[in-house]
Amino acid sequence: MSIFIQSSKTDKYRDGAWVPLARTEGRIRLGLHHEIYVACLVLIVTQLPGGMIADRYGGKRVLLITMFLSSLLTILEPVAARTTVILLYVIRVLLGLLTAVTFPAMHAMWGRWAPPLERSKLTNVCYAGTTLGFAFTFATSGLLCEYGFDNGWGSIFYITGGLGVLWSIAWWYIAADTPSKHPRITTAEVKYINGNIEYNTDRQTGPIPWRSLLSAPCLWATLTAHVCNNWTNYTLLTNTPTFMKEVLKYDIEANGVLSAIPYICQFVSALLAGYIADYIRLKGWLNTTRTRKLFQTISFAGAGGCLIGTGYCTCEERSLAVAMLSLAVMFMGLGRVGHMVNHVDFAPKYAGLMCGITNTMATVPGMVAPIYTGYMTPNHTPQEWRNVFFTCAGFDAFGLIVFLVFASGELQEWAKDSDSDIDIDIYIEIDVTNKNEEINQSKSQKNGEINEGFPL
Repeated sequence: MSIFIQSSKTDKYRDGAWVPLARTEGRIRLGLHHEIYVACLVLIVTQLPGGMIADRYGGKRVLLITMFLSSLLTILEPVAARTTVILLYVIRVLLGLLTAVTFPAMHAMWGRWAPPLERSKLTNVCYAGTTLGFAFTFATSGLLCEYGFDNGWGSIFYITGGLGVLWSIAWWYIAADTPSKHPRITTAEVKYINGNIEYNTDRQTGPIPWRSLLSAPCLWATLTAHVCNNWTNYTLLTNTPTFMKEVLKYDIEANGVLSAIPYICQFVSALLAGYIADYIRLKGWLNTTRTRKLFQTISFAGAGGCLIGTGYCTCEERSLAVAMLSLAVMFMGLGRVGHMVNHVDFAPKYAGLMCGITNTMATVPGMVAPIYTGYMTPNHTPQEWRNVFFTCAGFDAFGLIVFLVFASGELQEWAKDSDSDIDIDIYIEIDVTNKNEEINQSKSQKNGEINEGFPL
């Protein structure tokens, strides 16, 4: 949406049909901030139940349904914009309800698929796609507004929605809720993954230990880091194009490409950090807890420092400002192997629910940060933007302190399967998969004597 702030510079875009929302730059900003506020409220509604459903019944169908429907709604947005503002807002609310469950559902999937010493790189490959999507959208939206079909801006929604439909088809064919349910991986792969996951992934998740879960210090450390990270993330995501226009004086086409550069840097840093973190743990140089704290420290300290430096850059130093912004967003990518994957470390069985809890609270900055930025920059001066970046650095510092003190990467007792659960699971597995073998062996046993070769 941030690209439409810049689009108001010509009559082409203001008369193109998006203007039912606003016909002036100030109104476009108001509409943008209002939409972000509504979207974040909607996100709060569905993330918790989405995570619980994905934990209990699996993430494949949750992601398939929500992504497919949200892609269709995205394609319909240009039509809604030309019809009535009310219809457009209805679609935006539905999109928020659907897409809110994405991150909790992905966490639930990784809680069942990612072996402990591969979690950093696997989850980072997954979530790096979000960053790549930001970069792609920033880089192409300005060009599509100028040269795309359907009045320029409409093509953005058709293309992104169409790509979402194609992804949904591929996901339906490729994905499975658990390794045991996947029809195309080898038996050796299934045994390797299931043998390393800390609980029985084939058993439906039972009652949630709410008291132990909500009183766990590691959950609150992850939640605090998530909230602080998102304050900086939402501030930069929604206001980087505005800062580049108002302070650095870039035009719309250059703005779109330059706004994508920080997220390309984050994409690269997140991927590298995932492999490095798992290598450190594999070699035994640091345990999981210290590895998470190390990368979160580099992430918050690096991002905060670079944003403070950005605050002192002027229009004459705009190349340096872009470089500092890029480094800040790059450092934020290192947090993917800190707080972001941490839910899967200490409670893989409830990773979807945990992500739903922390991401619900971390959505609040999405409502507050853009409004705060608008309040702090009434005159659009570099000094005002400096205070915005200082605030981000303050959140980074607070999140760092809390995470260093309370975070943990060790499996929590309340997140483990009980002995009775394991016994039941083994019995069910034997009953379903080795029924014939069990019957044959029981015939050769005397008075219930257990055969040493019985496949437990």
